[in-house]
Amino acid sequence: MTLPALAKINKTMDTAKYIITKNGDIIAFSSLIKHSAFKGTEPISAGFISFGTKDGNPVCSCYGKSTSLELESRPEEDTLIAMRWLLGYDYWMIDDMNES
Repeated sequence: MTLPALAKINKTMDTAKYIITKNGDIIAFSSLIKHSAFKGTEPISAGFISFGTKDGNPVCSCYGKSTSLELESRPEEDTLIAMRWLLGYDYWMIDDMNES
């Protein structure tokens, strides 16, 4: 199962917008704000991010695009960055911990 598909498991997800900067940082913000408000951060991708839970663990999924910045999201790569931000460590480490 791909990372964006994980977030579709929970039907009650909250959605926000996000950008990824050229330094690889993620900025998530209200869906009421235009992506272009963050143009000065030199974004390289942008879209929407959904938050939810799977088996009691937080998950997120990045998708879509920003029309105001004319940037596409990179669903798998951006979701990995977002999961690292959300959890405080690399998402792939969860599988390693569960196998131990």
